[in-house]
Amino acid sequence: MGNEHEEVIDTKSGFAYLLVKWRVIVLAALVIGILGGIFGYVRKAAKPAETVLSYEERVEKARKALPEDTALYVEQLYSQYSEYGKILNEWNRYIENSSMQKLDPRSYVKRDLLYSIESATPYAVSAFSSSLLGNEEFEKIAGAMAEKPSADSISELVEVSDAAAVNQTGLSPYQQRVSDNVITESSGEEAGGSRNMMNIRFFAASEEDVDAMQKVIEARILERQKELSGSGVNMTVRKVDETTSVNDTKWLINMQQTALTPMITMQNNRNNFIKNAVDVLSDKEAAYFALLGSEDTAPAAAASAKTSVSKKDVIKFAAVGVAAGLLLAIAWLLLVFVFSDKIISEEQLKDNFALPVLQRFVVAGSEKSLEKADPIKKKGLITLGAVDAAESVERGGKVLAYELSRRLGSSEEKKVFLAYDCNRSEVRETVESLAEFLKGQGFASAAGMPITNEMDFQDLLNAETALIVTTLNTSRAGSVKNIKGICQRNQIPVLGCVTLVDASKY
Repeated sequence: MGNEHEEVIDTKSGFAYLLVKWRVIVLAALVIGILGGIFGYVRKAAKPAETVLSYEERVEKARKALPEDTALYVEQLYSQYSEYGKILNEWNRYIENSSMQKLDPRSYVKRDLLYSIESATPYAVSAFSSSLLGNEEFEKIAGAMAEKPSADSISELVEVSDAAAVNQTGLSPYQQRVSDNVITESSGEEAGGSRNMMNIRFFAASEEDVDAMQKVIEARILERQKELSGSGVNMTVRKVDETTSVNDTKWLINMQQTALTPMITMQNNRNNFIKNAVDVLSDKEAAYFALLGSEDTAPAAAASAKTSVSKKDVIKFAAVGVAAGLLLAIAWLLLVFVFSDKIISEEQLKDNFALPVLQRFVVAGSEKSLEKADPIKKKGLITLGAVDAAESVERGGKVLAYELSRRLGSSEEKKVFLAYDCNRSEVRETVESLAEFLKGQGFASAAGMPITNEMDFQDLLNAETALIVTTLNTSRAGSVKNIKGICQRNQIPVLGCVTLVDASKY
């Protein structure tokens, strides 16, 4: 080189340096990628609903797009439509919970009990039948049945009727005769008292359920008699007849259809209403009508808009963070490579100092640190130092001795000084071991740090030739320049370099 201070940037060395530092690049990409994802989440969570209108705002906007009288008309239509919907919802709940609608017309049991009731107290008979069943009794009946239906639906399966309704409930001919005879003998209020017939009908999916229902009813009749007796009202209740029928299909289907008739009528009315009033609305009117119908879901949708953050936003920012991390890490490492004073690659020694590399070694203080050496640097290198020193000297030292002999030629003294600038114990031990080996090969060799140690400086001046020992990623270009400058000023030829790769750095 014409100018020893001129530095050449080697692209190949820079790329190799990046490969050595791949862990730093990956770590930077991951860290900045995570930070980018967090930023994206916080950013979207902080302002997620800036462009989302509330339900009230959307209704107001749609209303203003219509004339006032048209908006009022649409609101009245929706009010009527909503009422239809509420009624139908009630009917749907009835169908879901109804014990009667769940019965199979081809498999059920119906039972009629006919009782004769008389009392000397006016109006006691009608009061007895009307107060026989209440919520408490319905709950007992529901609890006694196998399927444990809801107490609200049990009233459909139990019917209590007095004499005024007996002849309209489909009693057997025998029941009709008994009822007619009793009523003929004494019906209504007579002689300060009353006598009547009471019919109790219940039906269920099985005869066991019917028996359980009957037990609750009979217990309630006795209990009610005692209650009235305690109030001074004497009541005589006598069971006249009991009739059980199985699978009266036509009767149950008729009962089920009768219960559903109002719902069918309401559904037809609603369908006609939609066909005649709603379906003929214009597009704007229909949109306003549909918006009014979304009222129930509007609060939930608004809450979702305020709290949800799209995964795509988070992934997008995380990806940008990863890319930025890669670029920043690579740029930073390249800047370090270009502007750092450290000797990073052997190419720097060749290009910037015109120093050939005569031999190279891996420096390791332990097996663990040796294992940490990057495979790119480790491949083809000779280990010298605290780890397996004897074999390293045998393998690498002889090659170096041969190279020195070839370059020194027939020189008798062969005084060689190994100059280094890194004071790490592993490095120092490596270079001193190498100097000792060279002595055994016929060289008057010594090793030291001539820049910082006066005695080592004197040894360098007494040497016939010098080798500069540099530790990659540790030795500095300034130190190499200083050692080379000392040798040039004192006309000591520098044959080349020995490079050391510090395993602990990788």
